[in-house]
Amino acid sequence: MSPASPVSTRLVLQLRTLQWVCAALVVFATKQWLVTDLTLGIALVPVGLGLVSVAIASMRRELPSLQAALLVLDTVLLTALFAAAGGASNPFTFLYLLPVVLVGMTARPAATWGVFALAGVGYAVLFLLPADPHAHHKHNMAAHLTGMWVAYGLSGMLITWGVTQLRNALEATRELQRRTERLTSLATLAAGAAHELGSPLGTIAVIATELERTQNTSEVASNAALIRSEVERCRNILQQLSVDAGAGMGETPQTIALADLVEETIDGRSWSDRLTTTATPEHAEVRVAVGLVTQATRRLIDNAMQASPDSRVSLGLSIVADTLQIEVSDDGPGMPALTLSRATEPFFTTKPTGEGMGLGLHFVRSVAESLGGRLELESVPLQRTTATLSLPHARATP
Repeated sequence: MSPASPVSTRLVLQLRTLQWVCAALVVFATKQWLVTDLTLGIALVPVGLGLVSVAIASMRRELPSLQAALLVLDTVLLTALFAAAGGASNPFTFLYLLPVVLVGMTARPAATWGVFALAGVGYAVLFLLPADPHAHHKHNMAAHLTGMWVAYGLSGMLITWGVTQLRNALEATRELQRRTERLTSLATLAAGAAHELGSPLGTIAVIATELERTQNTSEVASNAALIRSEVERCRNILQQLSVDAGAGMGETPQTIALADLVEETIDGRSWSDRLTTTATPEHAEVRVAVGLVTQATRRLIDNAMQASPDSRVSLGLSIVADTLQIEVSDDGPGMPALTLSRATEPFFTTKPTGEGMGLGLHFVRSVAESLGGRLELESVPLQRTTATLSLPHARATP
């Protein structure tokens, strides 16, 4: 699959599955309407092989080259199917369009033209086969025309659905690109501000420390300590803003055990004694961008701790169908529907001024999207809130 392709492997698998289901219907329709002496067992062999290839592809989604090769195989198998079911006169040869459309949606132009040429060669080969004297449509044009109409309907339906999904994927990709550009601009601005303000803040901190050390009056020393504390707070805000704005920046994935990922997340955090953790199975290894994932998980825990200061927060890590799921739950006041719908917007916060910038959940969502996953929030007002970070294809070893 092309690296720039916005089409998900799941969509390709769905379309290929539907393609071979339609191919099976073609075999039975051909037997019923067009070629009465058709041997179903022989004609269904290519269909069976096609469905097996879909099953193989579903287990090896991480190999784009395999997905492209299987689309070439689809074209060859369709040629075998039509060769066994009436040859070039079979009206259902419209199905040749589907592999071409799929490879056009997912691969580079050269591969698309290659599959197009292969389909053309396969169709031409059908003309070299001897005509089937038992074909009904040789003597019944109505059956042939009906078959063409059904073939158009099947192919058109699949192509229309696929193109619609492609458009939705492109829109989602553009939206993600726009958010990434805004985050990059914000990261640049934050880094510049941190650089420019670093020197004067450092000077103020030095002077405050000196005042605190040399002045004998408790009031001056107290004020100096307050200045130094506020300067440190400004530094932390600038640093946090730079980190939050830089969500999605490239990081090399690492293989790590679930239990170690939990330890990495809670290491040295002040809230660790209020956190209940589970990892299932704890010895399973996942391959993820550890830095981004731990930062995102800490943001979720920070929010949960602030929402429920008098109760414990639970952190659960599990692997479900090769997807790493990180779930953080609290027993806080929850969120009303309107707040929940805006919770991941940048700079949206319900906290008092000075206690939050509204970038925490936005950061987590950006991390999830940059890693091909998603963030889901579920909240019951006055009861609880659960945040689930799902990262697909993270499984490394059992």
